[in-house]
Amino acid sequence: MPGAVAVFTSNYGEAGALERYGRAEGLRLPIVTGHNAYGEWGPPPGTPTEVVAAGEFRSVDLLQRWDRVQLIGRFRLPRGIENEETDEGTAFYRCSGPKGSWAEMWSTIRHLS
Repeated sequence: MPGAVAVFTSNYGEAGALERYGRAEGLRLPIVTGHNAYGEWGPPPGTPTEVVAAGEFRSVDLLQRWDRVQLIGRFRLPRGIENEETDEGTAFYRCSGPKGSWAEMWSTIRHLS
């Protein structure tokens, strides 16, 4: 997605995996999550004009922050692999038309579990 300004994940496990393995594969976008300690770093600067949302999101939840949310695809774990952070419901969405800056949305993005 050439217009994407960030990858927004639903939890720190997804964010950490993208930081660790995505960078080695050429991922250059900032990775953002408000989950647990990642949220302590605060919001990135600017407005998330278009993001790839990756994780255990429901489109109805993403529509609270972006005007347009399009399902891109679903993540499938390789056979025999179990992962407590990411399940078979993980999806990738293209989100655009933000309803505010990162700073304005941060209080609704931050969450603990």
